Formats: sequence, structure tokens, C-alpha cells
Amino acid sequence: MRSRPHSRGRGQSLVEFALVAPIMLLLFGGAVQYAAIQATKHSLIQIARDTARWASTQTTYSPCDTAASATPPQPVTEADALATNAGLPGYSTGMWHADPSGNFVASTTALPVNAPFGEGVEVAWTGDACPTANNAAKAWVTVRVTHSIPIFLPGAWFVPGLCQNAGCTLSLSSTSMFRMEPPPE
Repeated sequence: MRSRPHSRGRGQSLVEFALVAPIMLLLFGGAVQYAAIQATKHSLIQIARDTARWASTQTTYSPCDTAASATPPQPVTEADALATNAGLPGYSTGMWHADPSGNFVASTTALPVNAPFGEGVEVAWTGDACPTANNAAKAWVTVRVTHSIPIFLPGAWFVPGLCQNAGCTLSLSSTSMFRMEPPPE
């Protein structure tokens, strides 16, 4: 008779563990997924800043938007190198290079509110003549980088608005704007 209450305690512990374990695993998985999203976002912010900073100091191209037709196209090559060196999660070398799928856009008008694609680089040169001849002229370069990361949290596809497509990825973007610098004297 004494062994019976002891075996009931084991069974109760096993049932409690079976009820609590999935919730704990879901919380742990959610924390890991959130950390992956934040790491990617921070990397994108830095890549956009560094690419825009680099583009704002270039005086090789006149007008500035001819950089997009250079071989290789600029500043997408700079963004690609930065993303590769930063170890951007889910990024492989050359992913943003201009190709027929159109993942690189360069213009002389402001960027659209929403990114036109899930992966790529957009650059806009606006303001006065670019490159600027002196500090009185105001020209700006705006760079937006967009990258999709996979959502690996089990059951995420059931959360409304989280999975934006069939592959259950989350598209993140970052925009940075810098004033063009005149050539050094």
C-alpha cells in the first residue's frame, strides 16, 4: 500500500512536466527568435549607415546617379561587402547585386515609402547638383537596405501578420540619409 501513493506522485510530476514543458520551450524559442530578429535589424542599421556614409563621400561619379550604372554597380557593391563582413544572418555574398530580378534601385527622386522588394538596396540622390562643388550646395544620398530572415519558431505561421509569405520570413529594412560632401581641396 505504501508504494501506491509514491507512484501517484511520479505520475503527477510527469503530467505537470508534460503540461509545462511545451510552454517553456515556446518561451525559450520565442526569445531566441526575437534575438535573431534584433541582431539582423542592428546589422541592417549599421550596413545602411556605412553604405550611405561611403556614398556621401564619393566624388568619382558625376552626376552621382551614374554610380548605379558603373561596373560593378555602386553603392550596392559596398553594401554587399559590408553585409558579408558583418555576417548578416541569412545573407550570402552577391545577394544584393543588380540582376534581372531587380534587387537594386537607383534614382534621383525620393525613395518610395515601402521597399519594392524583399531583398536589396535602394539608393536615391536628391537636392542640388551632385557631387557638390562646395558646402553651399545641398545634395543628399539616401540608402535603404532590405533583407528577409526566416522565422524558425514552430507555430509562427499561426500568428496573424507574422508570416508575410509562404516561406514564413520577416522582411526588415533600414534607411539612412547623409549630406553629400564636396571634394577635398
